[in-house]
Amino acid sequence: MASQSVIDVATAFFEACETGKGWEGCKEFATADATFECAVLPQKRLDEYTEWMKGLVSGIAPDAKYEILSKTSNETQVVFVCLFHGTHTLPGGPVPVADPPKKMSCPYTYTITVDPATNKVTSLYKVFDIFSGFSAWGWPLPGQN
Repeated sequence: MASQSVIDVATAFFEACETGKGWEGCKEFATADATFECAVLPQKRLDEYTEWMKGLVSGIAPDAKYEILSKTSNETQVVFVCLFHGTHTLPGGPVPVADPPKKMSCPYTYTITVDPATNKVTSLYKVFDIFSGFSAWGWPLPGQN
């Protein structure tokens, strides 16, 4: 099991990211060169992804919230299994806001790697159900118009 500090750092980063704090609110928990990987999103750096989440949470879906279903860890990683809930109520997505606005609940998983020597996040790997998430909001899949 991970040391409490690894769990604490990963959890603090997770909360800052998921509540839309952007890189400014997340950078104290991560290395400057931390990576981000998700098969269906274009961001490759963690700072880019935290800014994308900031735009999603504070812009497109200001009612967004997360629900942690499970959290587990080993010596260097913490895995969060969650649901994202939000309503597309503000402009900024690939399609206009629907009338009435569309709600979404989308499952996702984060694997956050923390360097125990520095207590900093070095990478985030995300898996999420883009098909159910985007279709609930009426959004096209990336690459489709």
